[in-house]
Amino acid sequence: MAHMKIVVYSNNCLWEQLIVGYDTIVNKVTEMKRREDFGDGDNDIGGFEIVSHRDLVIQSDGDQVAKKHRTKFSLSLNSLIFSYFVKVLQCSGQFRICVLDYWLNKMKYHIPNCKNLTLKVTLVEPPNQVLDYNWCHRINYMVMERSELDNAMSWLSTLGGAYSALGDHFSHCAEMAGRISIRQFQLALRLGDPSTVARCKLYIALSLIQNYRFKPAQHIIETQYHLAMDSASPDTRLIRMCRGIWSKLRYERSQYLKRTKV
Repeated sequence: MAHMKIVVYSNNCLWEQLIVGYDTIVNKVTEMKRREDFGDGDNDIGGFEIVSHRDLVIQSDGDQVAKKHRTKFSLSLNSLIFSYFVKVLQCSGQFRICVLDYWLNKMKYHIPNCKNLTLKVTLVEPPNQVLDYNWCHRINYMVMERSELDNAMSWLSTLGGAYSALGDHFSHCAEMAGRISIRQFQLALRLGDPSTVARCKLYIALSLIQNYRFKPAQHIIETQYHLAMDSASPDTRLIRMCRGIWSKLRYERSQYLKRTKV
């Protein structure tokens, strides 16, 4: 089946190889090597280079044998334009067919019955660099969002700690601490930090303990403790936090049972 090999160079080094067929395009990445290691050693890339289809080789017995060579073209392209070209080759089957037919038909004028050819492409810097404004806006939005989330998390941590300290004596403070912990949990999910998410769940468990809801608090503590212990790199601070809240759970539950018995 006919195909075309595109050999790409950048800064006199072999960058990658693309095998273009009618059905697919294969990206064959190779190690960096000097241009002269590739083949004929001709470094003229100002236009097209036509390499002879057959050369006569004299064997030891004096016979002449025709040695076949693939046809090679050489040209230099703007790196940005070439990236667009490769992307369309990957996405459009019809475009691949048109490109392959174009080059094979072009070769028929020089070498009949040629089914395979090699295109040597040297990438050059574009005259003007293209600024990706859309990506810049996205990154700017993500940075601002992360900054605001970190700021909100800091404020909620301070406020939640104050209400949690008062929650041992006032039930409405314990309820407010629970609401703040839920809000912290939502922000932690947005931040995408598993350790922060686990700590926020433990804050919720602490609020449940202050409201005498021991069973759901126990379930949260046990779940987070097992997750921390089974982790590839256990978080010692999180493990100690689980043990500390577990001790508070046992103490508050014992005190609650004593009061209810009386």
